Amino acid sequence: MTLVSTVLLAAATQLMAQSVTSGSIGFNKVTCLSNSDTIVGVPFRAQGSLHTKLAAAPVVSGDVATLTLIATHLPLWPTHRRYVKFNSGTKDGRYYDITSNTDTTVTLDLNGDTLGDATTGDALVIAEYWTLGTLFPASGATTAWTETPAASGNWVQNGHAIVSSNSYSLLARRTEILLPNLTTAGINLTPGSIHFISGTATKTWTEAKTGGSFVSSGNTILNPDTYFIIRHAAAVARPTTFGCVGEVEAGSVSIPLATSTSVKWDNQVAIPRPLPVKLSELGLAGTS
Repeated sequence: MTLVSTVLLAAATQLMAQSVTSGSIGFNKVTCLSNSDTIVGVPFRAQGSLHTKLAAAPVVSGDVATLTLIATHLPLWPTHRRYVKFNSGTKDGRYYDITSNTDTTVTLDLNGDTLGDATTGDALVIAEYWTLGTLFPASGATTAWTETPAASGNWVQNGHAIVSSNSYSLLARRTEILLPNLTTAGINLTPGSIHFISGTATKTWTEAKTGGSFVSSGNTILNPDTYFIIRHAAAVARPTTFGCVGEVEAGSVSIPLATSTSVKWDNQVAIPRPLPVKLSELGLAGTS
């Protein structure tokens, strides 16, 4: 497998009024119909990101890079569900997993990429990944709808977009989240993983594993440049609304695309913008 092209979006110059509340915080809604698959991405960063710059050129060893940051005192994160995104320089728009950190440095997994000519002064954003549990807290799952006002025909969900299931049984599940398979070459692949919220008194995110086992999955990461599917069963009485609030990504976005010389390869891409983007605006450029 080689990475031979990217989707490159220039910095956003405007945002639709209905998607932005104030400043750099945005709000977006998507309707998820009953008995349907709804394909969605998360158009905003999780709030609380840190903006900084490189104090020196990265130190790279194989697939690992260490970045020293300017005037930054980072907490020692016990779990590493964060990433660095470059906001200027030769890697403008690219993001990389943070695997460890000190108070002034972060160590990255380059995942086969290189940092090229990244150097002192390059602007960076450190952000926390959305997870199933932070985007859709299990305790806030929908269990019913309320007609508001009474007899108006306007039904409002009493939770977020995911409807809770009372059983692990496939036929009894109300809403599933299907995450794409990002590692296997080919087209029309089955999902990489399937998740749902289960329980009555205590609700939890659960992944259905191959072979019939189940594991807790609230910490599953949702990549900022990849879509997922919200699947409502026919038993979901009414549509739900997926609402997202977060920081608007106003900088460039660069998304690697996997290709192969021997097989076709689907790339499951979501553009992290809270507004429509034309094909002509994607800046698709191939290299070989």
